[in-house]
Amino acid sequence: MTIETDFVAQLKTIPALTSIVGANIFPVALPKGVSATAQPWMTYQSVSRTQLYTLSGNSYCVRKRVVINIWSATYADVINAQKAIWSALSGFQGTFPKGTQINLVELVNASDSFEDTALMYRSSVQLLITYVER
Repeated sequence: MTIETDFVAQLKTIPALTSIVGANIFPVALPKGVSATAQPWMTYQSVSRTQLYTLSGNSYCVRKRVVINIWSATYADVINAQKAIWSALSGFQGTFPKGTQINLVELVNASDSFEDTALMYRSSVQLLITYVER
């Protein structure tokens, strides 16, 4: 089990999010064979990983920056999905569904855009997840 697998499991526990994107949550990019018109949908990817240390050595804590991109033909969908993520994960401390111990989820940035070539709205949400890795 990886933090990514557990992170997706956590996202799927957010009713306000799954009511918008359903099960359309994919790593990095929309998979081949899945139509972009099967929207709205979202992708996630890890963009950095930092091992945390104490004076006595490895703390077994990791800080990972994850970017979530929400895609839809309507601006309301991306904004509502963004709000659902912020509401459910801001300051989260505890355990994700598959057992990863989370010290803290920090919401560090969000931005909106319109992709002219895809004719879709996109909202990007950046999270810092500090967790125990053993």
